[in-house]
Amino acid sequence: PEAGMFLRKYGRRHRLTGLLHLIFLIFGIFNILLDIIPPLAYDVTLSLLGTALALSAAFDFRTAHSKQRVKNPASGALEDTTIVTFDEMLEHSFYQGLNVVQVLFLHLTPLLSSPLLRAAAALLATSPWLLRGYFPVHSFSANYSKQGQDPRTLVAILYRLKKYQYLLYKHVLLHGLNASVAIRGT
Repeated sequence: PEAGMFLRKYGRRHRLTGLLHLIFLIFGIFNILLDIIPPLAYDVTLSLLGTALALSAAFDFRTAHSKQRVKNPASGALEDTTIVTFDEMLEHSFYQGLNVVQVLFLHLTPLLSSPLLRAAAALLATSPWLLRGYFPVHSFSANYSKQGQDPRTLVAILYRLKKYQYLLYKHVLLHGLNASVAIRGT
């Protein structure tokens, strides 16, 4: 790191939020060993810091990373010349916010004895997806299916894998986990 990087005004909020996030991650190692704060408090704080980190990146670098200034060949950062755009950072903040909701759901649902209450909690935990349309959306398939693009390049293959990873995460792991916890209560 460059000496004085936390003193410059440009991007300071993001750098300080990132430093706080990193310190809290390291604190987590000690928390596992020493049980300093409850797991719920740690998990919620970590999720909130992740959301703050994504939002600080979006707004501290908004002008420099706007669509008007950044002309990436694809969304995301798989190509060595790409820069994460403002819209991509906002999209990432949506997923960080989902982490907060998911942490609360997973910690609090086992406290509910009624299967009906657990099902309602699962629906509530899934409800942020109703807000997805208010955030920028970037199509994974647009990154590997452009006219004239070789679909066999490493980057195209990685974007395809990224799409499959996302589908597995959302439809199997996330929603499947929520349904399982709602049914079993653990």
